[in-house]
Amino acid sequence: MKLTIKNLLNYIIIFSIFSEGLRIERFFTFADFRATYFLIPLVLLLWLPFLKNTCLDKSFLRFYFIFIIIILFSVINVFFGNNTPLLLSKQVVGIFLTSFAFFLLFKINDYSVRRVFKIYLNLAFLVALIGLIQQISFLLGFKIGYDFSYLLPGWSFSVTQIGLLRVNSILPEPAFFCYTVMPAFFVSLVSLTNKKYALLKNWQSLIIIGAFLLTFSTLGYIGTFFALVL
Repeated sequence: MKLTIKNLLNYIIIFSIFSEGLRIERFFTFADFRATYFLIPLVLLLWLPFLKNTCLDKSFLRFYFIFIIIILFSVINVFFGNNTPLLLSKQVVGIFLTSFAFFLLFKINDYSVRRVFKIYLNLAFLVALIGLIQQISFLLGFKIGYDFSYLLPGWSFSVTQIGLLRVNSILPEPAFFCYTVMPAFFVSLVSLTNKKYALLKNWQSLIIIGAFLLTFSTLGYIGTFFALVL
């Protein structure tokens, strides 16, 4: 894929999916300080030259209609004490910005799902590779290679009872790793078993599958079951 400004922005916005570990918990008294708070607005700003003649689709507007209904129910929960105005406002702004950014991602790329998904797979492979290196570093006792707390504030790791690291790569915990890499895990299984639909090379698929299973996450194993069924 040719590296252009648009492709670079594509990578940045899709990388935001994996950026949960890039945060400082309780940086402010009212919110966590997350990388996505900068990445998404920055990309939206830099996307402006590509937004000529761009309009919202009816399908996207229908999503916001449903979103408004959900907000109304959330407001009712605020009155019942099940939510707070501050938490609700953070959720509303976060969902609005994220959904709008990913709508523009597909719009700017002429709805080329394959192109966008390929970028996701490239990043998922890189995250999985880091996870595999993390496990190897742990076995070798190379702390800098498996403990990323010196780079990622709010990041931590855990060890299984059999003495293996629970892989989480740059994500804050194994469960986060599983639900962000799950689509790539499924693609890896398909790529190994059906060459007609292969989107990854065998060695890439094996790395993703290996890192995924080494999370020792219940969520991951449930995902593995459904992936095998599909």
